[in-house]
Amino acid sequence: MIKKRTLIFAILILILVPFFLYGCRADIKESAADTTNEETDLSDETFDMTESVISLTEDRLSGTWIGEYGFVCRYSEGVFYDNSGIEYTDCKITESGISGVSDYFGGELVNIGIRMFADDTLEVNEMLAVKAGSDKGKKYQKALENQLEGDWITCDGSDISYEFYTRFADGKFSMLSLPDEENRDSENDESYLICEYAFENGILSLYGGYDESDVLQNFSVHLQDDLLRLAADGFTMNYYRKGSQAAEDALSGKSLLTGEWVFVSSDNSEILHWSFDGDSKLSIEGYGTNEIQEGRKYSVSRQDAGFVLIIDEKEFIVESFSSLDGNSFSLYDG
Repeated sequence: MIKKRTLIFAILILILVPFFLYGCRADIKESAADTTNEETDLSDETFDMTESVISLTEDRLSGTWIGEYGFVCRYSEGVFYDNSGIEYTDCKITESGISGVSDYFGGELVNIGIRMFADDTLEVNEMLAVKAGSDKGKKYQKALENQLEGDWITCDGSDISYEFYTRFADGKFSMLSLPDEENRDSENDESYLICEYAFENGILSLYGGYDESDVLQNFSVHLQDDLLRLAADGFTMNYYRKGSQAAEDALSGKSLLTGEWVFVSSDNSEILHWSFDGDSKLSIEGYGTNEIQEGRKYSVSRQDAGFVLIIDEKEFIVESFSSLDGNSFSLYDG
């Protein structure tokens, strides 16, 4: 009994702590490589954005909806879940979608745009989806299930990515420790934690506990190219396929920084808009001014289990990646 309790606690710590301590910055590109066959691709279907839109009703919206990259939403008896795992209650059907309240947004009323093109096809948050139980939904599920199998590395700005990776295989979720540097290519990786998992309708459920049917956590899955995004309760964690270029870019820190950021100085005296292009150029724009610094050269690398950002040959230490309120990091001079 004590061993089981310890195992459950350890699984929850290793899986859920990254949601609260760390975050990954890796924007998903809309134009993905073809990871499914033509039968499971919505891109060849066109919809007239006026004539083909049908009225949204509770009966039509009820159920689970899935897209080619994973879970999109679920609605049942006035409760709506989006693909980040946020729950909205007391939902009302409107002409443009639904409105509901969520504890995640402090109980404020939130409007969610939804357009329905047919009884089994809709668009929400610019994502096309079909009913999970439809023929196309089943094909999506099968394609995603095949892609999920394999080895994945988490990357959150800490050194945990080098110590552990995750394997999905034969209904088992395994945390494995990497061998030492000299034997890294060997197959002698040590399984650290193992629990059961089920993947259905774009939802990944991890099981464990005194009763093996107990659900430790449910995650909505978004899987595109070599990036696996798991979301629950509004928190997101990214996994990268082991050995892929995406994993290398994340482990080096390149893709963690790529994108748009708001820079706030430690004394709050300066607020700037930073944009890393993913290659070598950084643009900085001042809020409330027309001053734009284009084409500043930068590079990022991991050193001593941390990241160093070099801007115009000056080194900065990158620390404290966080995903509590979006993605953020701290930057220290020297």
